Amino acid sequence: MAFLPGDRQLVTTDKQNRLFVWPLSLPGNRPADLAQLAVFLSGAQVSLSDEAELKPLPLPASWQQLCTKFPGMFAGSEQEAARWHECQVEESRMRGDWFAARFHLERLLILRPEDTSLSEQLSQAKAALSQVHGG
Repeated sequence: MAFLPGDRQLVTTDKQNRLFVWPLSLPGNRPADLAQLAVFLSGAQVSLSDEAELKPLPLPASWQQLCTKFPGMFAGSEQEAARWHECQVEESRMRGDWFAARFHLERLLILRPEDTSLSEQLSQAKAALSQVHGG
């Protein structure tokens, strides 16, 4: 995790070395709030100064604190949620993780019940999952 120049964006990486850039536009931009967000996004300890360190809280507690402090900041649109699930379906297929593919396809069907291609994809994922588990 690192702050980009100007301290308005945070960069994190995941285990596949993919980079994610997070805009930092918290009301007031207090260093402690930015540090809490950095800890939440990275899951790592963050130093606020030479004496103070902010350690990660359990994910649900950290999420609740941030949502309470900044209502609406972490809300996304249905289109964003659908696009995320689509990406997860593709990644799950590439890994052969049919359980995850099924999960995300089921969520997509809730968002787009009229999309018949999703029902077909879900059937294929269930069939692949059944083959993997010998059923």
